[in-house]
Amino acid sequence: MAVEKLLGLDDTTIDTNHGNDTFVLSRFQAIKQGVMSEFRVKCTDAVNVKVAIYADNSGEPENLITANNTGQACATGWNTLTIGDTNIVSGTYYWLAIIAETAGKVGVDTDAGTMRYKAGTYSTWSFPNPAGEGFNSASYQTIEAGWGESSIYIMDVEVGQFAITGKNVNLSRPIINMFVEVGEFTLTGINVGLTRGWNMAVSVGQFILTGINILFTGFWKKRTKPTTNWTKKDKSSDPTWKYKDKL
Repeated sequence: MAVEKLLGLDDTTIDTNHGNDTFVLSRFQAIKQGVMSEFRVKCTDAVNVKVAIYADNSGEPENLITANNTGQACATGWNTLTIGDTNIVSGTYYWLAIIAETAGKVGVDTDAGTMRYKAGTYSTWSFPNPAGEGFNSASYQTIEAGWGESSIYIMDVEVGQFAITGKNVNLSRPIINMFVEVGEFTLTGINVGLTRGWNMAVSVGQFILTGINILFTGFWKKRTKPTTNWTKKDKSSDPTWKYKDKL
């Protein structure tokens, strides 16, 4: 599955650059839902950087979501850096954070944007949680973006039942966000493949999986669920059942 931009900037001209030993965050609204797996940044020359993603709280960076506290090398132009898989929700604001070892290398767009920055020491830097206080402000933005696989399944059932029934059903896009308020979620079929992460919770009711050769090859991340009224049908004693439990 090809990756695409979930948030951040498209290619643009570098107007100026970051200083060294500066913790810099830029605020972006996600344009798509998905799993961010790539942190991209545009540079004017070779430089080592560390990167992270923060949650937004009323227009300010707050809780750390994902960080790579290991320095990564960048070259001139766009660079694709590693970051832990991070669920991104369309329409939600996030802060992409970066700190550079050397000044004058990481690209900045001065035409628009929301930026927070303050001093930090690159050599010993680990991204703090929360982001903290004492930031300076600028109407700029780092030329950076978050890329990953976008999702297409977003489901919220207030009352009733959601069911997928069929043969050779393949749900191969990431993040199926499932929340059933009252009722049950049922997936029934033959050769059903779920290849990336699901987020699911049932408040009142039950979650049922029944079928033959059902295989989960991706990761699951549970939403908060109650300790009662939650059941998962156990088919592990059936030799035809290929359910890999990643809960």
